[in-house]
Amino acid sequence: MGPALSSVMETWPGCADHIEWVRLGSQGWREAHGDTYGATDKPVKGGMPPLGGALTDDEIAAVAAFERVRYGGGDPESVLADCGLIASD
Repeated sequence: MGPALSSVMETWPGCADHIEWVRLGSQGWREAHGDTYGATDKPVKGGMPPLGGALTDDEIAAVAAFERVRYGGGDPESVLADCGLIASD
């Protein structure tokens, strides 16, 4: 349950912010950054749990990369590089 992830690449043009969102969750993001998120300034609504205490940094990056490729249609190699999971050229 939650928002569709088909626009994930527009919401998070760079993987670093996407990773931070997954790490902090809704409430943590609101406390750190304010009442909107992403490049489209969507209002923060409750529901996204913080995964920073449950997953390692690499696991969080892998979650973001999976969402970006699977739902956002990102190029796998470019996404993995942007998320810091493989070396970029």
